[in-house]
Amino acid sequence: MSNRLDISMDIKTRRKYYYTILILSILIVLNVFCNKAISTDPEDETVYHGRIFINSIPSGANIILNGKDTGKLTPDTLKWLKEEHYNIILRMSGFRDSSFQVYAIENQVTSLSIDFTKNPLMYGNIICSSDPESSEIYLNGIYTGKVTPDTIKKLFPGNYIIRFSKVGYRSDSIEIRVTSNNASNAYLKLTDTTLWVIFNKSNSPLTTNYINCIAIDKQNKKCIGTDGGGLYLFDDNEWINYTSGNSGLPDDKITAILPAENGLWIGTKSYGLVYFVGNEWANYNSSNSFLTGDFITALALDDSENIWIGTYNKGLFKFKNNVWENFNTNNSGLKSDFITSLYSDEGGSLWIGTNNKGIFIYENNSWKELNKIFPNLPLNISSISNCENVMYVGSNTGLYKYENDIWASVQPVFSNLITTLAVDAKNNLWVGSKDLGVSLIEGIFIFRDKYSRMNSQLPYNYVTSTAVDKNNNKWFCTYGEGIAKFKGK
Repeated sequence: MSNRLDISMDIKTRRKYYYTILILSILIVLNVFCNKAISTDPEDETVYHGRIFINSIPSGANIILNGKDTGKLTPDTLKWLKEEHYNIILRMSGFRDSSFQVYAIENQVTSLSIDFTKNPLMYGNIICSSDPESSEIYLNGIYTGKVTPDTIKKLFPGNYIIRFSKVGYRSDSIEIRVTSNNASNAYLKLTDTTLWVIFNKSNSPLTTNYINCIAIDKQNKKCIGTDGGGLYLFDDNEWINYTSGNSGLPDDKITAILPAENGLWIGTKSYGLVYFVGNEWANYNSSNSFLTGDFITALALDDSENIWIGTYNKGLFKFKNNVWENFNTNNSGLKSDFITSLYSDEGGSLWIGTNNKGIFIYENNSWKELNKIFPNLPLNISSISNCENVMYVGSNTGLYKYENDIWASVQPVFSNLITTLAVDAKNNLWVGSKDLGVSLIEGIFIFRDKYSRMNSQLPYNYVTSTAVDKNNNKWFCTYGEGIAKFKGK
């Protein structure tokens, strides 16, 4: 019993001894490691206390010390330097490198301040030229008093906006980068606006180049409907944009516009009819009115102030003083509920173009189906207009005219895809197409003066809508390249 106890105690004693030796060893190792990590023994490395403070005008120059980038920008201080000469380079984008030799003194601060603006080698020039020449030169919006060709000298490095302006041409601008002791070139070819003025996303407030329709109100304001950008009002100086995000307009896809006495009737693709007057918006659609068609395709106003509304698949609607009337294939002489165009003539007749059943006339509560009387008339109608008592109908098979009770195709064919018609102040008919731009028809009933992107400044051949303002300027909307204003003829 006693021997077993002695052995047990001996084992415990030996364990304590080993644990003690292990702990002491760990502490010795840690002590040695820590001493080496934080050692500041001056015999290992000499610490220097020379400093150089560097500043520049403008600030922000990279500081290069003896050929190595310090990662510092002016103003800043280089520290822990030996007492000796140092080569310093200040480097900034667009500027010439500036080199200096500076002597650092122990326990002192040596200062270096460089003003780049006083070094003539830091400046650059811009050589300005344009087509046509003699265009006024503007620098960052300020007229320089110069005209092209000329040079703007002694410009500090940086980016500048150069704008050229000349009467009869659209002003244009370009951003130019100026670098030290170099000449940059600014050249622009200005667009001749004596005949054409183009409005698109790049040069106007338009947010889309896809234009569906245009109408001119009594104040000569251009009312423009876009395919996704909402409604624009343009008075030749100021643009106003109404969208579903900033107004009571429910839909940004505008399909038809009809100026009224005090306001504006607007057809939309998905939300029915809108009336806009002042700052008030009224929306008539299938959920809150008798108007069951939310896709509006055409609008017209007759002599009795009735609003006629064509829809995509719900027929024709008549609206006045909150009274609605619907004409469709079930209750009228219409043979199609897909209305494409409307025209109210001076005799009180309403001409109705359809997508697949030709032309119908509604007069004195009676219906006339023209294609039944004239079988050679087209079935898919895009537009209807009257020019000097001659009715014109645009279709996907060309243009047709009605005179002296005779319908005839206008020859030679300008395009088989007529989209829009408009009459100017000189009783010329302007015809827009889906593929060949626009053409003029004068009293001799032939196409002439054809304008496309190949032979004119018309930006695109797909013309969706035309209108003529009070100054007899023609406005051509395109589906893809904005709007063209034509001041010719």
